[in-house]
Amino acid sequence: MLEEFKPASLQNFYENPERYAFEFQVEFLNERLRRQDEIARHKGIVLEDRTLREDYHIFGKAQRIQGNMTPEQFAIYEKTFRLMSARIPPPDLLVYLKADVDTLMERIANRGRGAEQAIPREYIATLNELYEEWIVSYDASPVLVINANQDMNETDFFEETARQIADKVKSIPGLTSLTPGIGEWVTIPSTEAVLRSIEVEHELEAYLHSNPSLITIAGNIGLGKTTLAKMLANALGINGLYEAPEENPLLEQFLGNKPKYCFDLQRYLFQMRAEQRRKGKSGDGSYVKDRSMPEDLLTFCNMFKVQGILTESEYDILHAEFRKIMGELPQADLLIVLEGSPQLAWKRIQERNIAMEVEGGWTLEEIHFLHGEYETYAERVRSFGYHKGPVLRLNVDKIDFTNRAHLGYVMSEILNALKSGK
Repeated sequence: MLEEFKPASLQNFYENPERYAFEFQVEFLNERLRRQDEIARHKGIVLEDRTLREDYHIFGKAQRIQGNMTPEQFAIYEKTFRLMSARIPPPDLLVYLKADVDTLMERIANRGRGAEQAIPREYIATLNELYEEWIVSYDASPVLVINANQDMNETDFFEETARQIADKVKSIPGLTSLTPGIGEWVTIPSTEAVLRSIEVEHELEAYLHSNPSLITIAGNIGLGKTTLAKMLANALGINGLYEAPEENPLLEQFLGNKPKYCFDLQRYLFQMRAEQRRKGKSGDGSYVKDRSMPEDLLTFCNMFKVQGILTESEYDILHAEFRKIMGELPQADLLIVLEGSPQLAWKRIQERNIAMEVEGGWTLEEIHFLHGEYETYAERVRSFGYHKGPVLRLNVDKIDFTNRAHLGYVMSEILNALKSGK
């Protein structure tokens, strides 16, 4: 995903940096916002040309150091960056192309961009020094340093760099484990992927009809729990258990007065999900359930307690009540946890435009809070004894359930997980 900017703005900046530095850096921040929406729409690996954090720590700071931004301008710029960086996650891997000033000056001269030809060597040296300082202290994600002093046009350089990046990605804990094996599905020819997906679908359908099972799907609001549940129910001929918020007698009252109705709503949800759990484990067929039981306590009640919507006393009562209910219920056979960025969740909430969610429902800050709770949800449900079977974690930033190959991969993982839990 390449960096985009207006050539005229670049020309103005290099000709009169003191006049245009603030305007130019703000334009780049705006471009990052636009590009982030594009990144969220893409599935699989995305290569991004320069990150948001580089704009601030390298180029923005350079303008302040060189006196091209006033203290007041830099304060505004810094505040904007902080607000954006809280909402735009760092990359999964940062690749740093390291070269000396002589090499950089030679490449600038050779590529022949008119606006760049007057760049002072001192400015490039300042940028290089800022990069070195930043990389040493950068801890937001793993870093791969590539020696870029050599000829980057050589085939050997690209092949070796690609190999290093691939090896680094494979070594990052949690990055590949969220979507293990999907690469095999998306790299085979599309026809073969469809045929393989159909084969896996039939195999999973047969398994579920012979072995009545309950599959529960957990995840932040907007990440696709209901969508996946309906797709699995329809494709596999199994029963679906859904939240049906429009049938909840307390939800509208809760949204109108959260402190007053929160406790009663949570008790209602405990009982409703318990009934669904009993039905899902009745043995009369296989079921897929939209939202898992422990989410109410471990994510939402936690947030409501922090917000002061639930008192400590109310939370303790709910915790004890939940423990008692869980002890009386059969376990689900598989827990699927959908994981994805809060930006994606918020974007989908806005797109589906459900009145109860948009008008007095959820805020972006709450979606961020819940995202933090879900980052450890899979581990907590196991350690607290709320789920003792297999757990399948799916990164919906990388997986598109409407893609036949991706859905084939998901069904394959479900089948493997169910078999491993028996």
